[in-house]
Amino acid sequence: MKNITIFFVIIFFQLSAFTQNTFNLRPSFNHPTVGFLTAITPTDSCYYAVGLVRDSLPPHLASNLFTKIDLEGDVEFAKILSSSEALIQTYVHPIIKEESDFVVIGNSLEINPQGNIPRAFFLKYNSQGDTILFKEYLHPNYPEEDYFSPRGFSKFSDGSYVFCSWIGATDIIIGNTLYQNSDMMVTKIDAVGNIEWETTFGDNNRNMPTSIIVTENNKIIIGGAKSNPNLVLENYLWQTHIIGLDSLGNQEWSYLSPPEVQRDGAKEMVLLEDGSLIVASGIGYEQEHPSVNDMWFEKSVFKLNPDHELEWEKEFKDNYFSSRTQTNNLIKVSDGSGFIVTGTETYNPNVSWILQSQGWLMKFDEQGDTLWSRRYIYPISQKTEHIFHDIKETPDGGFILCGQSIDREDGVEIPQQSWLLKLDDHGCLIPGCYTATEEIENGQLPFKISIYPNPTTDYLNIYQYFKDAEIWQNGQYRILDSQGREVATFPVGQNDVTMVVPVWEWVKGVYFLQLVVDEGIVKTEKFIIN
Repeated sequence: MKNITIFFVIIFFQLSAFTQNTFNLRPSFNHPTVGFLTAITPTDSCYYAVGLVRDSLPPHLASNLFTKIDLEGDVEFAKILSSSEALIQTYVHPIIKEESDFVVIGNSLEINPQGNIPRAFFLKYNSQGDTILFKEYLHPNYPEEDYFSPRGFSKFSDGSYVFCSWIGATDIIIGNTLYQNSDMMVTKIDAVGNIEWETTFGDNNRNMPTSIIVTENNKIIIGGAKSNPNLVLENYLWQTHIIGLDSLGNQEWSYLSPPEVQRDGAKEMVLLEDGSLIVASGIGYEQEHPSVNDMWFEKSVFKLNPDHELEWEKEFKDNYFSSRTQTNNLIKVSDGSGFIVTGTETYNPNVSWILQSQGWLMKFDEQGDTLWSRRYIYPISQKTEHIFHDIKETPDGGFILCGQSIDREDGVEIPQQSWLLKLDDHGCLIPGCYTATEEIENGQLPFKISIYPNPTTDYLNIYQYFKDAEIWQNGQYRILDSQGREVATFPVGQNDVTMVVPVWEWVKGVYFLQLVVDEGIVKTEKFIIN
């Protein structure tokens, strides 16, 4: 690849409205068209993250972003790695921190009149965001086959790395669906990106990897999915496929979920000390369409025992079910109190439902029982998508999440933005949100509405919990200025959620948030925009 250049920008955000413990931001990185953050890693003093931004001019090439963010959410610097001839993007988490460097895996697409050329790449940054190593890889069967998309990345104890990729041919890809048989490929590289070995797993189905683990004894576990939409248009077979390899890539064991239940891929996995696996996945339900059926997945997690047998599985259904529903991340909490799974849910199917989605995270114990769940919604726009791409536990015991926010309303200047969310150890953006359940279920309160921060400058966050379903099913919020003029309305919509309302374009002053049910005002909260 030629003509790779680096652009350096330094920007600072004012974050007076948020405390150090929690914040909600859409960093712009001083770029005219923002993409999103794909991976993040915390330190004691800051966060480092990678993602992508897009060129504002056709063909809208994507460039890779490396950024440093302080503990209050202020961006200290951002560096952009771009090419005039190719897309360069890291969709894969994690970002792996070395002593003073950071390593990611990604994919590039060289724009060529004779046919675009996809590659995987290995990229190493120093702590200032300078690129110190960039190495690319072609499909091993190129040019006969060329589709090459990394899907997972991990590290061995000796400093070498391994990544898994989805490989096949590009000529039968429609949207995100590959309608030809495809394979899972595992590639081991040394500390400077030289290939040590490659191995491929597949058959005449569509085989797609989704995650990878390197164990303490340097064995490899690949999580993925085996499905047959390349062979049939209905009556699909969709199975979770997990493969155990030795350090040389030889298969040692395999788990394929029973065909009686349709299951998504192993989106993320956590290996326990006894060799058990906790897996974030989904339970599938085939949706009938006139021409080609579709598979939708409810969120689920399951556990395999050390003999790779299913021990339990738990399904977490949305209030509303759609093609947007999915799991995407899974981590083990360092104090041993449980696991955090994140995903995406549909917010309101009655208002542009296929485009309106929300971020979801849940804590559960080793038996899969829910400890708490949180949902984050932007209710003002009727056509928004909010997706988490990565989550990490922070040194203070909380969680930092990154991803993207998409607003498809007409006239939105920057429809796709990065999303950065810092939560406390209970998954709360608003301090004390976890106390609402106990207060209400014990009869101390009929409902709880908390707003934070107050005063605010950029977002008003509203946490709500109702004992009476009538309120959250039929209630409506309206916001009035000091003159009694209505500036916003939106439905309550769901119970036990946090709503995030952008207020930075509103005039400074006093405002009132009213909860209205059947035209009657049930609750009023005063807040100030500085």
